[in-house]
Amino acid sequence: MTTQDVHQLQQRIDALTRAVAELVQTIGPRLTREQLCQRRGIHRNTLAGLIERGIVPRPDVHGRFLLAEVIEYEAMERQQRAA
Repeated sequence: MTTQDVHQLQQRIDALTRAVAELVQTIGPRLTREQLCQRRGIHRNTLAGLIERGIVPRPDVHGRFLLAEVIEYEAMERQQRAA
């Protein structure tokens, strides 16, 4: 696989990620703190610190996280690690 092939594949993955995020945002599923911690493999205190520092999107008034924002955050995190 060439560098150009890898780049094209990454572009397609990014486009699919955005499409899924838009679809989910339209539908509006939300994650609880516990679900987000399980998804990320972190402790709830770690999540609280990430929220405080503005790294993870803030939950709504009911303490739930919009799945689309979580997916967007995860995509940005992957891009930062790849850079």
